[in-house]
This record gives sequence, C-alpha cells and structure tokens, in this order.
Amino acid sequence: KQQGPLEFCLVLFQFVYKLRVSSDNFGRLSDAVTDIKDKLRLSTVNNDKQEFLVKFELMYKLQLCVYFGDLDKAYKILLDMYKLKFTKAAFTRQTIRQMETIVYIHKARNTRKNKYKSKANKTIRMMQGWVSKGAVNCTHKLLVLEAEFASLSKNDPSEVRKGYDKAIVACRRMGFKHDEALACERAGVYFQEVVKDTDYAGDYFARAYKCYHSWGASAKCVKLLDSYHFIRGRIRNVSWIGTRIKAVEKYSSRYSDQHMDASFLPDHCYTENGNFSNKDSRPTVR
Repeated sequence: KQQGPLEFCLVLFQFVYKLRVSSDNFGRLSDAVTDIKDKLRLSTVNNDKQEFLVKFELMYKLQLCVYFGDLDKAYKILLDMYKLKFTKAAFTRQTIRQMETIVYIHKARNTRKNKYKSKANKTIRMMQGWVSKGAVNCTHKLLVLEAEFASLSKNDPSEVRKGYDKAIVACRRMGFKHDEALACERAGVYFQEVVKDTDYAGDYFARAYKCYHSWGASAKCVKLLDSYHFIRGRIRNVSWIGTRIKAVEKYSSRYSDQHMDASFLPDHCYTENGNFSNKDSRPTVR
C-alpha cells in the first residue's frame, strides 16, 4: 500500500533536488527505468495509477526542461506525453498546458512555422475558457502566455512589455513565486534575444533571480548567472530588486480585476532619488 505513494513522492523529491541542488542531467528524474513502456510494465502501482505515474514524472521532466532553458528537449518530452491521455487532475493539466504553450512559442519563433503558433493559440483559448468558468488559479498563467504570444505577433516592444508587466503583477499578487520568476525570465529572454536590449533584459533577469532565490531554486539561480553574465552587477544590489512594485495606475481586466491593481516597474522607471517617473529616461525600444 505504501509503494504507490512512495513512487509519486520520489518523483517530486527528485524534482525539488534538481532545482535546489544540482541541475546536472535535469531532464532525467529516474535512474532505474526511463522508457515509458518499461515503466508501465515494471511499476508496482496498480493498473489504474500506472499511467498517471508516468504522466506525473513526465510533467516534472517537462517543467525542469523549461525552467533550465532546454526547450528542444521539452518538446521531445511533450511528444512522449501525447502518447498518453492527459490526466483530469486540474493541477497537472494546467501546468502541462502552460509549459507546452511556452515550448510551442519557442518553436514558432525559431522555425517560423505557423503550426506551432496555431497550437499555442489553441491552448491559450482553452485556458481562457477555464478562466471564464471560474478557474482563478489559471489567471496569472494565462496572462503570462498571452504576453508570450504577443511577443510573436506584435512589433512594438513597449506593448509586449506591458503584457509581461501585467502578468508579473498578477503572479506576485496571487502568490505564485515560481510563475512570477518564469514570467520575468521569459520577458528577459524576449528583450535579450528578440529586441537585443540587454538593459531591459537585465532588469527582468535580475527580478527573475530574486524570485527563483526566494522560491529556493538555488541551482536555477546558478544557471541564470552562468547564462547571462551581464546581470551579476545587478544581483549584488539584490535588496532593491523586488521593491519596484508600486501602485501607479489601476486598470481593468476581463479576467481578475481584484488581483491586479499595480504595475511592475523595473529600475529604469525611477529617477535617481527613487521617485517614480512616468517618462522613460531611455529612448523607446524599436
């Protein structure tokens, strides 16, 4: 009776270990059995839970690949997941859809194939339906994905930045630190790789570092510093990162007004004496 819960707990334990201690071989959670068919055949869990155990493990593999930036490996894991039916458990379904959309947007940007963009749009519409039916825990995830999708289609970086800022505020106010970190990182990736603006990217990466550190993902923090060396100077002043949330304006949202009444403001939105400036001190990003 204890073997089944133990197998689930071991997957979760290894996921936490990879985030906190070591990112080596992060796409692998089990050292004993990695093949899906072997996992189903050798698992000691009863038949009704065998498939869920496999999906459970693949879901955490998928998250690790997204968190550590190996989105190509994440896509391969998605293909394995499609061999199995998606679970009806809400927490796994929402997480899987969130991660797969980020992967699809990455593939759409790199390959410029419309099929990936269409799949991402389909998943976003699905999550919009969930939110409209009262799935409030999806609100912040949806805003992150909408900002990601806007980064594909909108040519004005300032408009894309507003979407990311709105999503970051939603994650922060709803208390999902890991989603706030992921939103900041994705915004940083957009400005680093698409807009080629390391100043904006540095603001978001520094914020992502702060959130990952607060979440306890030490290995991810190391990975972030290794990938983006230019943020090291910003991290030294980590005490001020995270204080740049200020109630500047109230805006309405068709999803969840009560959770989002502030705007995330990176350091460039403040004057030298710390006061808020409505005018960006730097030229508009083009």
